[in-house]
Amino acid sequence: MQSCFLLCLKICDFGLARVEEPDQSKHMTQEVVTQYYRAPEILMGARHYSAAVDVWSVGCIFGELLGRRILFQAQSPVQQVCYTWHRNVSVSAQ
Repeated sequence: MQSCFLLCLKICDFGLARVEEPDQSKHMTQEVVTQYYRAPEILMGARHYSAAVDVWSVGCIFGELLGRRILFQAQSPVQQVCYTWHRNVSVSAQ
């Protein structure tokens, strides 16, 4: 008899969830995800964004699971942009 283990990771937090807005002319809120997991385009003030912001958030969570610490822990959105920029520039330079 063979054992089979299925690993399933479910991440769920609908506290800041918003409905997707297909109309590009309508502005979307920037308060869409916890600051530590906000994609750079949201931090830089994008008025409209795609599901790619969710991919960024999941990437941050996986990075935390591997590194066992918050990747971009900042006190403000401006500091968050700086942390994100410096970490990504230093990784791409290597």
